[in-house]
Amino acid sequence: LAHIAMASVQIAHRKFKQAEAHLDAARELFPESDENHRLAASLYQTWGQPDRALIEIARASELDPDDAGIWAHYGWIEYERGQRGQARLHEERALEIDPEFGWRSLGVPRALKCLGRFEESDAAYLKALEHDRRNLFVLREIYLNLLVRRDGAGMRKLRAYVRDDLWNGAPEPAVQYWLDWTAVAADALDGNTAPFMALLEEDVRTGGAKIGEPVGPGIPDQQRAKAEEMWIQAVEFAVAGAPQRSIDMLEKAVRAGTLYIPETMPYGAYEFSPEVRAAPRYQAIWKADPRLVTLM
Repeated sequence: LAHIAMASVQIAHRKFKQAEAHLDAARELFPESDENHRLAASLYQTWGQPDRALIEIARASELDPDDAGIWAHYGWIEYERGQRGQARLHEERALEIDPEFGWRSLGVPRALKCLGRFEESDAAYLKALEHDRRNLFVLREIYLNLLVRRDGAGMRKLRAYVRDDLWNGAPEPAVQYWLDWTAVAADALDGNTAPFMALLEEDVRTGGAKIGEPVGPGIPDQQRAKAEEMWIQAVEFAVAGAPQRSIDMLEKAVRAGTLYIPETMPYGAYEFSPEVRAAPRYQAIWKADPRLVTLM
């Protein structure tokens, strides 16, 4: 257990060789531990070795086929490898085992989205939201889907549905904050970008990746990792008509090791705005690491 714990710490600090050494030591003591294989999958996934990650998570699923978390992780790895149909099957298996699976219930709609089946994906997201109307993670996910599609009308329709149908016109403060944010974002899609820009800069100043610093403390109330939040901010700055600020955030997100929203990556269905894509700094991001070049 000590080796497993130390490996988790080393992965969090991106000390991959040290983490691997601890996992090897744990494997000598317990050769067939599903927890060891699951953590090894996380290690190799974070380390940029998806094939090795796949081998480890496959073995974990064989050792404990009734663990919903393992199947959700299996789907995540396949999702990152571009095997979206297979990812969907694994995510569905996780939900068969445990229908009340929290944020991991988003695995199926995410997989459908990446398959280009947007209507089915949207319906699955709404089903998750109806199950838990207070879930800000799901709300934010739906908002992002509409934002990357530049769908202001869909965003306003969603706002009305959440406010009037789910909350009978009286949402809780945290949900109301999200509704207010979404209204400003929808206006930005219609060309009124200044209020959205002001919101974003305040978001960066108070919680995200601060200007001139590589990382920030994150956005705790959204329960997002720092790098993922920076990717979201990159998308939002692009919508706000600030391509250089968008690239600031995207550079930091990729440097921190995330590729968060596949459809906004190069060749994705909803890549960043033309102004962002035309910038040499944006193009350089995808040439900065051999693994990214291979991915592209």
